[in-house]
Amino acid sequence: SKLGISEYSISQSTLETIFNHFAGNS
Repeated sequence: SKLGISEYSISQSTLETIFNHFAGNS
């Protein structure tokens, strides 16, 4: 259960980083 939450949190921050990267380039 904890591992699933941890993976979700990591994927959320990764998506945010990618989004910010593309937003900064446009």
